[in-house]
Amino acid sequence: MSTINARAFLRSQIRAIQRNQAPAAAGAPEEPVTRLSIDALDSAECAKKIRKALKFKMYCGIDSRTGIASFYAQLSGGKSIAVTPVMPKDIMGNALDQPNVYNGSHGFLTLLISENAQIEENSRGQRTLTVRPEFIGFSKTLDEALALEKDEKEPTAPQKK
Repeated sequence: MSTINARAFLRSQIRAIQRNQAPAAAGAPEEPVTRLSIDALDSAECAKKIRKALKFKMYCGIDSRTGIASFYAQLSGGKSIAVTPVMPKDIMGNALDQPNVYNGSHGFLTLLISENAQIEENSRGQRTLTVRPEFIGFSKTLDEALALEKDEKEPTAPQKK
């Protein structure tokens, strides 16, 4: 008399059922892709960058493990926004101290953003930028942030940590 291995029997039955079923429908259909030759880079131009002062107060949070600064704000209507800009670094790649940027600080954020950037919003109302911006300044008052937005020269180099 032979014994039946129940687990092996069930696995073989599941595999047989899976082979007979049609594959599950994938998520959204992929967008059609256009392929260009490498010479297309010769006619490409960089997108213009604009300075933008965000006119609402943001909260600064710094990750204790990585030291990366992120900025958050709760907006009306149950929405929120999170921005993790590219922070200035010295030639060795070390992060530079920025005025008013510390864990728990509040202020108005000024960014250098590509003109192609857009805001994405998920189903929970969380908004992010589609293109990562560069950090210009984090001011205590809106007037200071608007002054940074209008200032066309490069920001002064902050002190090294």
